[in-house]
Amino acid sequence: TAAAAQGDPSPAAATEKPNEPPAPGPAPGLYALDRAEQKDLCRLEFALSLEAGKDTAPVRVLPDCRDSGITVFDPVSWRFANGHLTLKARRGHAVNLVAIGEGRWRRDPEIGAPLMLRKVEP
Repeated sequence: TAAAAQGDPSPAAATEKPNEPPAPGPAPGLYALDRAEQKDLCRLEFALSLEAGKDTAPVRVLPDCRDSGITVFDPVSWRFANGHLTLKARRGHAVNLVAIGEGRWRRDPEIGAPLMLRKVEP
């Protein structure tokens, strides 16, 4: 709303959650990939810097990934725009994720086996 754009703190100006800023993009660093009850199947490293002339930054799958779907997908870059985190594969495919809070992201739309990313400490 126009009031929200001008910083109006009234409840009418709030979008989904009052007093909370929009979800920020992912912080560079280490993320764990989870599926359903299987935790920490893969670790992904999100780089900080954007590639020259591009709106994406590098991502790499760390050794010992135990999820064949991710190793076949082979993400090589990430970008954050319009509230969505997009992982782009070497062959051009993409997976979109949305923030669910506390440094965690889920696949959007939720199709197939659940796919979650969460920020972890190295």
